[in-house]
Amino acid sequence: MATLLYRLGRGALRRRRLVVALWLVVLVGAGLAAATLRGPTASNFTMPGTESQRALDLLAEQFPAASGATGTITIKAPADGQLATPQGQAVVQELVQQAGTLPGVVGAVNPLQVGAVSPNGRYALVQVQFATGADEVTDEQKTA
Repeated sequence: MATLLYRLGRGALRRRRLVVALWLVVLVGAGLAAATLRGPTASNFTMPGTESQRALDLLAEQFPAASGATGTITIKAPADGQLATPQGQAVVQELVQQAGTLPGVVGAVNPLQVGAVSPNGRYALVQVQFATGADEVTDEQKTA
């Protein structure tokens, strides 16, 4: 193997102008191919006939509200508080109601009802269900 690599390197050195010209042709060709063959990207990928695609189609047909994107809001209690106290529960409930009324949101799940609270009671995760797919959720909706 070392002999082959030695001969290859020696040959490339002897014909260095040709090697440089070939590399330039390859690089220019790759650049032209990238420029002419590029197109818009898409995130809605389907594979008809597969089990997972049939499941996704059935989900969209039977439960259209659950076929959109999901998001998660993390809630943190103050350093000396917990979310399970009456005050914390009121704040969580208000946030869940606000999240459920945002444009494009189908609903939000109260983490205190489904046990999505950390063991120390300071953190909780609010699941938010969007009406559209992840590629259609706007930056304004994410920020809100």
